[in-house]
Amino acid sequence: MSSVNNINNNNYVVNVGRTTPVDPGPQPASKSIPVVVSTDQEAVPVVEQNKILSEVSLSLLGIPRAEVALGIFADVNTYDVNPSEWSSEPEQRKNVAATEVTAYTDIPGRQTTGVSHLPEESGALVEAGADETAVLTSKRFFRYQPGRVSAATFGIKSSTSVGALSTARPAVRNPTIKKYGIFDKFDGYYWETRDTAFGDQFAVVRRTQSIIRSNPLEFGNGQLDDYALAGKPPASTQTITMSFTAASKALTKGRFTIIENAITNPSTGKTYYDTLDATNQAKCDRDMDLAIDAYVNDLRYGGDAYTTVNATTYRTADGANSAGETALHQALTVEIKTYLDALDETVASAKTDTLGAIIAAAAGNTQPTIANITWPTQQSKLEVIKTVYRKYLGYLVSVSQAYDTTDYADLNYADAAEYEKVLKYKCLRDVKFAVDAYFDDLGGQGNAATIYNAKRYYFLDDSDKTSSALQVYSQTDTNGVISEVARHTYLKKLLIGDPAAGVADGTQVAIEVGNAVTATVIDSVVDLFEIESNKTALSDLCDITINNFTTPYQGGITFGTNPVFGDAFIIRDGLLMTHAALYDPSLLKEKKRQVVKAVDGNLVCETGDLIIGQYVNYYGDGNLTDGKTYKIKKVDGHKSHIITLVDPVDDSAAPLNTGTTHSIETPVPFIFPKDGEIPGTNGYENTFTAADCSET
Repeated sequence: MSSVNNINNNNYVVNVGRTTPVDPGPQPASKSIPVVVSTDQEAVPVVEQNKILSEVSLSLLGIPRAEVALGIFADVNTYDVNPSEWSSEPEQRKNVAATEVTAYTDIPGRQTTGVSHLPEESGALVEAGADETAVLTSKRFFRYQPGRVSAATFGIKSSTSVGALSTARPAVRNPTIKKYGIFDKFDGYYWETRDTAFGDQFAVVRRTQSIIRSNPLEFGNGQLDDYALAGKPPASTQTITMSFTAASKALTKGRFTIIENAITNPSTGKTYYDTLDATNQAKCDRDMDLAIDAYVNDLRYGGDAYTTVNATTYRTADGANSAGETALHQALTVEIKTYLDALDETVASAKTDTLGAIIAAAAGNTQPTIANITWPTQQSKLEVIKTVYRKYLGYLVSVSQAYDTTDYADLNYADAAEYEKVLKYKCLRDVKFAVDAYFDDLGGQGNAATIYNAKRYYFLDDSDKTSSALQVYSQTDTNGVISEVARHTYLKKLLIGDPAAGVADGTQVAIEVGNAVTATVIDSVVDLFEIESNKTALSDLCDITINNFTTPYQGGITFGTNPVFGDAFIIRDGLLMTHAALYDPSLLKEKKRQVVKAVDGNLVCETGDLIIGQYVNYYGDGNLTDGKTYKIKKVDGHKSHIITLVDPVDDSAAPLNTGTTHSIETPVPFIFPKDGEIPGTNGYENTFTAADCSET
């Protein structure tokens, strides 16, 4: 007797005759039979091998649990495209040529998306065209239940992209991503391959909505943090409407030209600048760059808060040169207005004139009135203060300490001054991270960001929980305590005040330089900006970081309403795991380029927060290769915006010494480029063939 089933667009499956009877009970290998079973055949007897009792095998009384297995299906003659068992997306397989869809213009080959049947392999072929998704999933499934064991056996053959991860071809910024395993929208175990599927492009993933975000108790094999910190998305997505979009972008891109004109075109400010040594000229360049950042943000978000908050940082400036500093900022304002007027951005130009007057007055020792600040309506006061003061506080803490540079030669530094500069930058960078965490937690009314940040510094490092390890380089003070304790203690004083300085109510703090207290006393951040209601919470957050340098934090984590960073990749039970949200399309960013200029072989970027080991794509007419990807070896600057590049293949130096037009692009992993990976785009040459453009 035969049966014919019409399956998925006229692909046929034919079952002929009956299967050889299967003897009951276990049988030796000599009596093995083909695995094809008739649709009306009784279940094949199976003996469970290597049975192991686990914690969930027994009840609380030690009695073996008895349960009925919940099976989806367990016979291989149920073909993968059987519509009674499987669903697919899209429902209808489509095959289009590049000329048929605008999005595929200039992409070679036909683009196939959907599921089809492979009779010769008794399986399903799942294909996805460029920027498309195809899914084949069983219709039946069972939710996770504590105490139950989930298992599945299935066969899969996955294609990979052509070429190895080497210089043989350029990196693909829009790779194919293939997932196969047991999962739904929330939970699951599955395998994932990306691009070539070699190295860390293969991952074993656990996805769960019931993850323990920070487990303070020992688990399983002694790992303290079960899956480390998972992070948290924002409670809601805020839509911000920005003003003066064209003007703010132009001001950002033109900052190098504007600052250069301010110090070269004849003016009183230029005359003052010429009298300064190289160190003080660099400080003036820094202050003008930060002023432009403040102007840009006030143009975008409205009000004058960014500029006014930035103006308060001049309260620790050297007042002896106030007249010259005022003249220099007035010259900067003139150049900004000239630049914007040439673009017909007259309204933005007029507003910048008003904002420039605030900075010029502060440079002349006239501090702004906090009560008169016009705060943006679409951003919180805490967000504005954090954005401006993270760099200012980093600077104050970095200069407050004395550094031991005696071993500079052993660490391959040219001299002690270069080594001290690196140590100061490290301190500035770490303070920025800490301030970000504190203010994010204050805004969200939690402590998760601070705990996550603290754990990057210091945690228990052995299975017996008897020793600890500092995870970053540090020096030791004369009292035998690591220097980070003193630095973060001083940061706490700057934030909430110090009863030992200034007025008795503890609202002020003394400025320290090189481990010495100076006569300069300023208001703490919470008192200056009238956010005293956050003082207790901010103090508790600071203590988490400070105490964690000697005693790893073991308390609970409170996730507030703000998003919190999490660990993307973790080693668990010897397997590489990653949180699936890392590849959530809603998290993908658009590629952005930024203008850079060459200074002493380094690249000075218009924006900051770059990190060592990050990759950037260079474009320009300099001595570097246009369109090539380089690796960042060193980061410096008040915004982490001065970078030193090396060739990623052999780490050879890659200084930028020639040319006039330069820009970089920071590629985001698994991004969907607007232009795709096509020949001649962005300086890359495509090594793929037409057959490679439709992956299975």
